[in-house]
Amino acid sequence: KEQKTLLNLLRKDSSIKLAEMDPVRYLMAETVPWGIPRVQAELLSDSAAGNKTVCIIDSGYEQSNPDLSGNNATGTNDSGTGNWYQAGGSHGTHVAGTIAAVGNNSMGIIGVAPQAKIIPIKALNRNGSGYSKDLADAVIYAADLGAHVINNSWGGSYRSNLYKDAIDYAHAS
Repeated sequence: KEQKTLLNLLRKDSSIKLAEMDPVRYLMAETVPWGIPRVQAELLSDSAAGNKTVCIIDSGYEQSNPDLSGNNATGTNDSGTGNWYQAGGSHGTHVAGTIAAVGNNSMGIIGVAPQAKIIPIKALNRNGSGYSKDLADAVIYAADLGAHVINNSWGGSYRSNLYKDAIDYAHAS
């Protein structure tokens, strides 16, 4: 009660811009990200997801991450990008976690489809960039592997017909 009274007094003082409680925060246990129910992930059973292949074309995948170390993952590299299982920045690992972070490990998050077969394709360099030709090749490679989903969460300023043709090829596959 004393804290609330003091807080109210501070808020009335025009020389004080902001006055608020500063509560202690704690690490959360495993959480369900807000997007899981929004994409209706609960409608896909783990066994059905286990029959799906998801290619993640990105900057790599930190295989030692506790939320990813239990996944069914194998990957590949484009030239000059390094090993797929070593992140070249955090973006690829973040995307992989959103898709396939394993559940029931009391830490991190739960992915949309933790039982899916994950194939990281490391086509972006350590700065998070890559050329349309390399990315188009990665899309074609993913389609040839029989991917059910190809994740490309990156973009650029100019339209690429080469990349469009790769997407059309993947869609037709």
